[in-house]
Amino acid sequence: MHIATAPNELEAQLWKGILEDNGIYSMVRTTESLNLYISPMSLQHELYVLESDEENARNILGDISE
Repeated sequence: MHIATAPNELEAQLWKGILEDNGIYSMVRTTESLNLYISPMSLQHELYVLESDEENARNILGDISE
């Protein structure tokens, strides 16, 4: 279940770490195709969790992912 879109990889990994510290498995996916001239760090990244964890994950991330 998609729960947030981060502006870059660093922020997505931070959110992923927060969720996993709270026992929620998550996955990060790049939203744009990779271009040899663009760093993956500057691309938007989507954060996904299991559907059963969606509500809890949204509560944990709160305002930081909006």
